[in-house]
Amino acid sequence: VRVLGGDCRMPLAVHAFVDGSRMRLHARLGDERGRLIDAEAVGRVEDAVGLGGEAARRLLESGGAELLKRLNLSQN
Repeated sequence: VRVLGGDCRMPLAVHAFVDGSRMRLHARLGDERGRLIDAEAVGRVEDAVGLGGEAARRLLESGGAELLKRLNLSQN
């Protein structure tokens, strides 16, 4: 949420799958028309904050920046 500049209005979902010391973080950003953008990051559990940032950057690079701009939720 921090990397995306989000708040409670942002259509963002995140789920973490933990297997021992490994984590797979799945993030999804959507719009009012049902368009969904997905991103994942995989790494060590102790790197959870960094994995969240990586997933957020992947969302932005995969069309999330434009989606947020259309929803008037971008910081640019």
